[in-house]
Amino acid sequence: MAFNCNHFSAPIKNLHKDANLRWVQPEIHQAHRGEFSKDRDRILYSKSFLRMRGKTQVFMLQNNDYIRTRLTHTLEVNQIAKTIAIALCQNVELVEAIALGHDVGHTPFGHIGERTLRNILENDIDTLPEKRGFKHNLQALRLLCELEKGADYPDSKGLNLTKYVLWGIAHHSSIKRIAEYDQEGNIINKEIIKTENPIYDNYLNSIKNYWSFEGLIVALADEIAQRHHDIEDSLLYGVVNRKTIIEKLAEFQRLFSKVDKKTFSKLKEGFDSLSNPVFASVYSRLVVNIYVVNAITQTRDNLRALGIEYNIHSQKDFANVKSNIPEEAYKKVVSFSDELIQIDKSFQQFLKMSVLSSYPAQTMDGKGEYIIRKLYSAFSNNPTQLPDTAIASFCEQIGIPFQRATFNDYVEDNKSILHRCIIDYIGGMTDRYAYDEYDRLYGTKF
Repeated sequence: MAFNCNHFSAPIKNLHKDANLRWVQPEIHQAHRGEFSKDRDRILYSKSFLRMRGKTQVFMLQNNDYIRTRLTHTLEVNQIAKTIAIALCQNVELVEAIALGHDVGHTPFGHIGERTLRNILENDIDTLPEKRGFKHNLQALRLLCELEKGADYPDSKGLNLTKYVLWGIAHHSSIKRIAEYDQEGNIINKEIIKTENPIYDNYLNSIKNYWSFEGLIVALADEIAQRHHDIEDSLLYGVVNRKTIIEKLAEFQRLFSKVDKKTFSKLKEGFDSLSNPVFASVYSRLVVNIYVVNAITQTRDNLRALGIEYNIHSQKDFANVKSNIPEEAYKKVVSFSDELIQIDKSFQQFLKMSVLSSYPAQTMDGKGEYIIRKLYSAFSNNPTQLPDTAIASFCEQIGIPFQRATFNDYVEDNKSILHRCIIDYIGGMTDRYAYDEYDRLYGTKF
């Protein structure tokens, strides 16, 4: 039987018959809509998705209307991931659901917000060890499984998404496993996932069998999107110059297609004449094309090799052997070529040194960290300053009715839960909302 990438896609037929497919409970099958399209739509209409429009990607938003937000980044990841998925005959609805939800767990002010909340919890003596941890990809699971409420389940926790979507969202970024060892140095129960973020371990252990190549495609698309838009935004801020960009692009020349060569020539010829927006657009076209074409070609070869190794000739074959494919094997399938991986390491280092470590990025990070720490200090020292939504979450988690007037009586015995509610509240803020809360608590705003 001829090789077909479709053999390795997530199943569609009879998917709804899997009693464990969704986080909470099975649902009635809809003839006009698949399981993954329902997930996509629930994410699209969620509050967490909408808030991404006001969250920083790399550079804070107030200085330029054309700077990427967490939402525009998400849309670009979605587009790139779908392009790769279509070329590889993978399930596009699953890819889209994962892509749209992959960053909903991000904080205000970009990655510095994530690191700050994590550091706060690690050094908080009142937070129990099993309640610690903060990582955006795993916080997304907490949001989508616990904190969000949707039209289908207005009185229940979460959106009841499929575990395929939840796995893809969790694994678009590292989860940093930690092994537990016995006295002889043997790993204890390797089937149980332990992480540096123990608050999320229950989610990860529940979804570990629902891995997909669609999820790995989104993870790769996330990297590709960052390679192009971080440079575009840096051009607008004057952080990098055109000469440096062209020099870095020259390192990719061995991988250029005929189209890429023409695009690169256009960049060099328009070095002085192209406007910044046009120069950035041409740059992005070139970079995205190099990475996407390479990913499609290499992944197709890897799928073919996997099919030969495991004797996969149909989706049924794949379903039958899927549980036998080790993680270290399937996670290598969706990838770039070895040559591009080496070039990309240099490019990542360039982005880190020139963009992420730049003066504008670092001063913005410093401001974001300061605001988040001050917000946490205010709320933890005087929880009555929290809004009703955060207090209601606290009351629900300790099993009492919502009561603003007396909830503070329960704080002393439930500090771990309170502090997690504060982290959830701050983590969900947009940049502007965090600024306004800081001003309300410490400034002149009433």
